[in-house]
Amino acid sequence: MSMDSGYGWTSFPEEHEHGFRLWLDKLLQLWENSHSLPLWENNLVWLFARLAQNNIGYINWDPYIPTMFTRLLRSFNLPTTSGKVHVTRLGSTYDSTAAVNWVAAMLGGNSCCQTYVSSLFKTVESFYHPSNNGRWVTKLQRILSKLPAEVVRRVHRERYRPPSWDTPVPASHRLTDDDITEFVKSMQTVVLLAMFGKGGSTGAAGALQSLALLRPELIVPPVLERLYQSLETVTEPHRLTAALHCVVAVSRSLVKGGSYFPEGQSHVIPLLTSCLPGIDPNDTKKCMVTLQFIKKCALQQQD
Repeated sequence: MSMDSGYGWTSFPEEHEHGFRLWLDKLLQLWENSHSLPLWENNLVWLFARLAQNNIGYINWDPYIPTMFTRLLRSFNLPTTSGKVHVTRLGSTYDSTAAVNWVAAMLGGNSCCQTYVSSLFKTVESFYHPSNNGRWVTKLQRILSKLPAEVVRRVHRERYRPPSWDTPVPASHRLTDDDITEFVKSMQTVVLLAMFGKGGSTGAAGALQSLALLRPELIVPPVLERLYQSLETVTEPHRLTAALHCVVAVSRSLVKGGSYFPEGQSHVIPLLTSCLPGIDPNDTKKCMVTLQFIKKCALQQQD
């Protein structure tokens, strides 16, 4: 039986004793005892991620969370000295995207997952600094953009999506407002650092867009502050382009305002006026992102 056909055994709460409980402990033990990055580890992590997403609140993952975060951190292949980067053999077999799905499903309730999320981003914070660059940037940017997006999907599933055939999330394990706030705060520092990274601002912009949907009052003001600072300097045009790119990402939360960030709309007109010099035919990239910001603001006003 293929792994895809076996996914049917990862859901249906009333059938747990005849489904994943028959094999989960054995596979987790196999995974924990494998330290040489086998080729099949990625398949197992994807299976665990799918299982966690389909059974939020029905499995206690806490005993395995330390191992999972250790493996995730190791997969980044971060340098430990000032010399050359040590690349672990077969390090690419561990897909951080699967781990992100797994982490998003474990948040909430009485889980210790958020503690490890906060510790993870504090550990790798210096690698998001604009002066830092290396082969690890791609993986760090990927987890930066994908983890908030997965949390947004989970919040939508638990609070806004119409009833479906998906396994219902118990009320005791749904993400609370405090859970969401703590998650956003744990990522806020690294996302703001990544805005001006050498690897580009795409990953940071994606993360800011998702985080601003969750807590605009925590994300939008520091992004605007960095844009205003970039508008005042003429010696670093690349910072203005990156800041505009990120403001475009949070434009919906900025223009809509809402109960969490009602003062957002008061920034729109001053920003549009200040950004007009960005329409510069000598700098195509800056010109395009400026026009994109103007378009986004206009479209959001129409909605």
